[in-house]
Amino acid sequence: MVLVEFVSGLIFSILVGALVGIEREHVRATEHFKGLPIFGVRTVILFSILGFFFTFLAMYINAMYLVAIGALTALVVTTIVYFSNVLIKKYTGSTTYIAMMAVFFLGAFVGLGGYTNYLIAAIGSIVITGFLAGRNKLRSISKRIEQGEIFGAIKFGIIAFIILPLLPNRTIDPLGIFNPFQIWYVVVIVSAIYFVSYVLMRLFSEKGLLITSMLGGLVSGSMITFQLANWLKRNKKLLPAAATGVMLTIIAGLIGDLFVIAFVFQKFDLLLKLLPALSIAIVFLLAVIFVLYKDHKRIPNLKLNVRSPFALKPALEFGAFYLALLGIGTVLGNLLGALGLYPLTVLASLVSSSTSIISTVSLYSLGKITLGTASQLVLVAIVVAFLTKMFWASYSKNIAFMRRVAFATIAGSAIICAIYALQAFLF
Repeated sequence: MVLVEFVSGLIFSILVGALVGIEREHVRATEHFKGLPIFGVRTVILFSILGFFFTFLAMYINAMYLVAIGALTALVVTTIVYFSNVLIKKYTGSTTYIAMMAVFFLGAFVGLGGYTNYLIAAIGSIVITGFLAGRNKLRSISKRIEQGEIFGAIKFGIIAFIILPLLPNRTIDPLGIFNPFQIWYVVVIVSAIYFVSYVLMRLFSEKGLLITSMLGGLVSGSMITFQLANWLKRNKKLLPAAATGVMLTIIAGLIGDLFVIAFVFQKFDLLLKLLPALSIAIVFLLAVIFVLYKDHKRIPNLKLNVRSPFALKPALEFGAFYLALLGIGTVLGNLLGALGLYPLTVLASLVSSSTSIISTVSLYSLGKITLGTASQLVLVAIVVAFLTKMFWASYSKNIAFMRRVAFATIAGSAIICAIYALQAFLF
């Protein structure tokens, strides 16, 4: 049994090291690194085996200090090679040497045995190889990031990951809705989703309007529609591109709403109630894009400008609006019942449909409204978001564009309402 574990671990540690080693061997062959004593595939594999061997032996004879000895051995080797490069070749790069220590510890995880530790080693090997191979891409990304975005992310990170754990996780108001921890937790998660979409949009802005419209729709569908309308106002040839972009922002918004309901609030009963209508609406919009705008190759690259949602000010604005809707919704629900929430949802969705939807799901999570009322309010917010696209499209002063957007939004809204009504009637 011990022999089988040793052999299987040895083979797996070789594979873990080989993945990183092949990438390093490829780098060593480039002109920039020729002549440098940089680690190649065999050396990297040996580092992984070294970590495995010392850890396996330590577990076998119950002497965990052997892992420290192995790590110290690996550190001495990498340090000697590093200073050799500095003194002889005047090369001060340290990425490979840090990676070698990481590979040693990946081998150590394999030496611990068990599926989980093997999985950690495999994932770690893939991540390290990705970072090493993406050297030029990461440098290109860092050049695109503006200083204001960095400081905004730092400020938000302090509030999200330092202050959040300190907030009380209980309601502190007479209505029983203001839980500081839960409210700010929602703000953090939703803002993080927007931020990921924003970063992807920035990274893929050169790949074409279709991708950036889709990603931009997760950040601010109204802003993207307004920009597309302005471009079309200056250049009528952008009509197919602008119309396609608007429909993709709508699709992205629907997907984002479903994601928040499912993974932020984990209200799968609400998700299942909304899924048929929204899925068919997405299929309809994709069909419209396919039928009317087949020639995607002629759609130009246009840079979409959206401010980073991962800064402090947008997060606080979102949190304040979210809390206000939550409080007003609770008061109206207590005074007027569910009927009082419908006009509030319409008005709130004119400003921010995503915040309106999140507030609705929060009320449902708190038990303030029923499943049926929650699903209807979400659909009201979505339909209002659909229809407001016509308002932003009107800035183009282009009748053909306005007609296409109106057709997609009105027909999409009708499909959502019809499917939801049919579902309610049948079930």
